[in-house]
Amino acid sequence: MNNSIENIDEYETTLKSLYSILIEKKLFIFILTISLSLLTTIYFISLPDPSPRHEAKTAFIEPSTTSLLKLKALGIRNYSAQEIFYRFKTQINNKDIQKKILKDSNLIAKNISAVEADELYNNFINQIQFTVAADNEAFKDPDTISIKGKNPIVLTTYLSKLTSEVSKLVITEILNANNQDNLNIIENNILNNEQRIKELNFQIDSARIKAEEARLNKTLQIKESDNEKIREIKIQIAKVRLAKKQETLVSIEQITEEIALAKSVGAIDENFQMIKSVASQNLTISVGDASSLPTWYLYGANALEERLRLLKERENNDLFIPELILLNSQLFEIENNPRLETLETRVNDDFLIDTLPGLMNELRTVKNNLKAVKNQAIYDLFELTDDKIIKLDINAMEMSSKPIVADITSSPINIRLIAFLAFFVSLLFSIIISLLIRAIKI
Repeated sequence: MNNSIENIDEYETTLKSLYSILIEKKLFIFILTISLSLLTTIYFISLPDPSPRHEAKTAFIEPSTTSLLKLKALGIRNYSAQEIFYRFKTQINNKDIQKKILKDSNLIAKNISAVEADELYNNFINQIQFTVAADNEAFKDPDTISIKGKNPIVLTTYLSKLTSEVSKLVITEILNANNQDNLNIIENNILNNEQRIKELNFQIDSARIKAEEARLNKTLQIKESDNEKIREIKIQIAKVRLAKKQETLVSIEQITEEIALAKSVGAIDENFQMIKSVASQNLTISVGDASSLPTWYLYGANALEERLRLLKERENNDLFIPELILLNSQLFEIENNPRLETLETRVNDDFLIDTLPGLMNELRTVKNNLKAVKNQAIYDLFELTDDKIIKLDINAMEMSSKPIVADITSSPINIRLIAFLAFFVSLLFSIIISLLIRAIKI
């Protein structure tokens, strides 16, 4: 019982001591509490909010039929809406592309070092989230891309820039690929046309060579035939000349004998006048009619000698060979064959080649096609620029919606609560400090 009373007295003494200390240090406690409360409150209020306060989001859908028609107007027909949309989603979710577009847009990281800027870019890009929507049988929700941050203008501007630049990149890739496909087609067409031109030229040259060979063969045949005819005619000419010469020699022998016979009977001169006078007197010659009288008697030795002299002095009997006129005429015609002369002087056989007109027409057509393909290549293969893409009105391929900003800030900072907690903690801290100071003095 006495122990209990002593404990109560000791406890009352301790409280009185504590109370006296607080009264004694009240000014110190007050000043320190107020100071710490103000400093703590100001510090917490001045701290930047580490959590994002805004979220920008945009949705994506497959290109519309209108967008595909715009591409088809450029000759791009091998890409479906699904393939284009897949390319778009792949590119827009690429971190390197996101970072490059952020750097080019110059929206953040101004007037800081390269290392700090790179870290800021990475932190910004890490806030980007790409969400693939669930695919239901009845409908398909759009895919979305979102980014969190404090500046809604920067967020929306970046998302708009990102979707626009990625769309341009996708369209540029598609158009360049299409240009390459068109280039391959044009090159194949050019090669095919050039190959066909070579084939046609070869066929034309072959037809001309064949026609020339036929003409030369025909010329050779005619020459051989004419030469054979000429040999036959010359043989005939030689035969008639030889026959005429033999005939002349026989005539010389006969005339020689007749001269000798005429001289032997005294028939020196011709007897044509005597026959005429006898005939006028209606006398009959016993030796027969005049037509049956021997030549030596009619002409006499002198005339026969003159005839013999002419035969011996004759150098050429051609004028006395009637057959020779026809033979020489035939020989002249063969030696001056107009058909052979035409063949030898002809330099172009094109008009005799039946297939040549068709080949020439096809050659002209193929050459015109080749020229048209080369000219068309100038218009089909073009280099893309931003102006052309904007002119086509397919910057975003109508795949993205306008970015929407949502406020995701948590409940606002409770300044009263912070001030109260700061005051309470500061008061406790001040009391503890005061007690420690008194204890040290004792």
